Amino acid sequence: MLELSTRPLTDTCEEIARVWQLLSGQTASFVRCAAWQPAAPGHCVTLPVQWDTRQVTVLLCVGAESARALAAHMFGAADADLSVDQVEDVCREMCNQLCNCLMAHAIPGERFTPGLPRTVDWTNVDRAPLLQGTPWHAFHSTGAGQAIMVAVTR
Repeated sequence: MLELSTRPLTDTCEEIARVWQLLSGQTASFVRCAAWQPAAPGHCVTLPVQWDTRQVTVLLCVGAESARALAAHMFGAADADLSVDQVEDVCREMCNQLCNCLMAHAIPGERFTPGLPRTVDWTNVDRAPLLQGTPWHAFHSTGAGQAIMVAVTR
């Protein structure tokens, strides 16, 4: 069974929060949860990761309000000026950054190769081919109007 490194789980939650704040300008605290269950409609991104002979998938689901705030911060633009494509692009970039964070904590010192992040239809996220694996680790934040889910499946 794949396990996170011997680093305390709180370190992983804090690192996810650090990456989120760095890119979004928003403070969020993350906690581990039993499984990934998106809390509110918004944007979902999957990112396949090749690690040794295994493949895992990183999933990011962000509520619409949090996704737009993230994009506004990263583009330095007003919410009303953002296109759907810009919001989705920013969510893909956030997923990429969170993947690097999670995998570095999960397998420190080992090589992994992330694939390309792909937007997944929120209503079909349960049926996404890359998410048919067993949840490995899932983290969520729902404070301050945020609905953020980060998960790794194997």
